[in-house]
Amino acid sequence: MAEFIDGDGAKRTLRVRNIGHLEDVQEKHGVALDSVFMSDAQGVAELLWGNLRRLAALIADLCGIDGDEAKRFARSFDGDALERAREALLEALADFCLPPHARGNFKAKIPQMLAMNTSLSDGSNKDTGSPDSSAA
Repeated sequence: MAEFIDGDGAKRTLRVRNIGHLEDVQEKHGVALDSVFMSDAQGVAELLWGNLRRLAALIADLCGIDGDEAKRFARSFDGDALERAREALLEALADFCLPPHARGNFKAKIPQMLAMNTSLSDGSNKDTGSPDSSAA
């Protein structure tokens, strides 16, 4: 179970309840959450940054929010709330999918992982990691 502060300032609990919940999430959102740790970095990046509306709907589902409340919840996200939710999502997946001895180490690396992935979309050259020099 992981917590974060949403775009309206409310504390939310995000968790994967059971295997059936994973199946429901995959059917509803097209995301196999139990495979996230087995996929390559591109798969994780696609989940976290690929389709933000899908991510917000997925997070709402994992918070137990549905219907009109889920729409309001998703629309309240600003960038900071979305970043907090991403971190909580990875924590919740670690709690559910990883063995107990691996969880703490993984969770300690989440902020660094999020920072690294965010830097890929800040205008840096993905091949070299150097700033794009096309404006020069």
